[in-house]
Amino acid sequence: MIPVLIRAALHYRWIVLIGTAALAALGLWSFSQMKIDAYPDISAQMVQVITTYPGRAPEEVERQVTIPVEIAMRNVPKVETIRSRTIFGLSVVQLIFEEGTESYWARQRVQEKLASCNCRTAPPPTWGRWRPPTAKCCATSWSPTAATT
Repeated sequence: MIPVLIRAALHYRWIVLIGTAALAALGLWSFSQMKIDAYPDISAQMVQVITTYPGRAPEEVERQVTIPVEIAMRNVPKVETIRSRTIFGLSVVQLIFEEGTESYWARQRVQEKLASCNCRTAPPPTWGRWRPPTAKCCATSWSPTAATT
């Protein structure tokens, strides 16, 4: 089988060369059209709802803040996962959306549901600032050290 292919390629060398050149040109064109990003964001779209309830125990924050926020966020469209963390005086509810969901669309839907949430906290629930999860590992600082002689 392989000797037959080699003989055919040698016999029709101009067709093989033209096909190879066309394939290389197509590859160069597609490479020039490709969007290049230094740190591509491959993570899912995420919105965090952060609520402070100062001076309260985690059980009380869970019962009065986290559970009502989770219930309000249950019917947000395109949500894949809802996670929550509760510590002393702080509730964080994290909503992870389906692939391809626009960040502003997701934040708008969360804002609409937050308006209907019946939490009993003095500061109302807010959301965390938007940043991709890779921003945490890319936040580095360089500080020069003084040279001593």
